[in-house]
Amino acid sequence: MTHPVAAITGFFRGSLGIVISGQSNVSCPATKLRAIVHYPEESWVGKNKFKVAGVIFEADEDDDEADDDLKLKSVPEDRIVARFEGSWRGKVSYWLTRGDDQVRE
Repeated sequence: MTHPVAAITGFFRGSLGIVISGQSNVSCPATKLRAIVHYPEESWVGKNKFKVAGVIFEADEDDDEADDDLKLKSVPEDRIVARFEGSWRGKVSYWLTRGDDQVRE
């Protein structure tokens, strides 16, 4: 697992908070699944929305290390098992890309 960047904000406004940006990669050797969790960078002005988005996909059986450099938008569609997005401080919804195409929360 890799970790994104976290920063403390709100010193000047008097309301401290945490902002996460970047990408986290998680892999499971037992299931051969990997996940990319992307935390979009938010503006310094305005209210933070704590967004998160990502995909869960099947690992490349031939070249496992090639998946380490993948970005969220460069994962091949045929390997994606599920997508998710929402707020890491609130509700996250996910969509299965195979079979049941229903949104779950």
